[in-house]
Amino acid sequence: MSDTQERASSQTSGVSHIGEMYVPYTPFEEYSQRFKRWFSMRREGGIIEVKHHLVDDPEKPAQWVYGIHKGWGQLLKLIGQDTENEVLIMSGTGDEFLTRMDPESIKTVAAMAKKDTERYLDGLYPQYRDGTDLLYNMVYDVHIPTISVINGPSVGHTEFPLMADLTLCTPETVFQDGHFSAGVVPGDGQHLVFNFLAGYKRANYLAYVGKGVSAETARDWGIVNEVVPLDQVMGRAWEIARQIMQQPRAVRRLSHDMIRQPLRRALDVDFPQQFALEWYGAAATAYEPINIAVFNDLLERDEKDVL
Repeated sequence: MSDTQERASSQTSGVSHIGEMYVPYTPFEEYSQRFKRWFSMRREGGIIEVKHHLVDDPEKPAQWVYGIHKGWGQLLKLIGQDTENEVLIMSGTGDEFLTRMDPESIKTVAAMAKKDTERYLDGLYPQYRDGTDLLYNMVYDVHIPTISVINGPSVGHTEFPLMADLTLCTPETVFQDGHFSAGVVPGDGQHLVFNFLAGYKRANYLAYVGKGVSAETARDWGIVNEVVPLDQVMGRAWEIARQIMQQPRAVRRLSHDMIRQPLRRALDVDFPQQFALEWYGAAATAYEPINIAVFNDLLERDEKDVL
């Protein structure tokens, strides 16, 4: 063997494919620490569990802030790149998937719109980019089976867990789209996923009228797969994940890619325009701040407001 061949052989020893000779992907040990202020993570036997939580408090539900787009979007891309991940379980913390909006965050943006409109408008594009990356990275960059656990009611942003291959929720979970009722164009993906899963008329009704959807109705409409008590739901997700892991790696991953294709088409065709219209509406109503109360009140709905 020549010197050149020996060097090439030593460089590729222990490498399962030629791409591993180049810049390595970020390992679990690194990104789990990098994101620990916002996410709790563990991995066993190739199954990675990710829960978002209140900043610096892994025992409390995550709060709605603008940064939720950027956090999940970045993390999903890293999870998808990590070849040690085989099944993803994603969830919230406690008994709410995403709790009330942070009023200070909303006030800061509203104040900027009035005092420095140019800066406010310049900031719309990064938010648009973060919001698109959230859904694109979920649908295009995660190449392993995905299971989401919606562990209770949420002020919003159940669109990306509903884009998982399988979705479980708790009996207390209520699904809703409060955008239109709060004076916002419903274009961030929640309406799109309701349309994709539940149908055109139902999605339109939820957008315009603002009704919530109970866990049982969501199961009947095909929005979720199972309704499981809170103290059992994560165990059920792991049970399904372990069942998926029994199949060969290529079968798992290629089945996921096949299953994703209809959702990819819907995202390709409809989402860019819908989300752009939401942000155009935000620019057109810059001096009219979001009605935070509408969103926050979604967590305390009366039965008459839930289908």
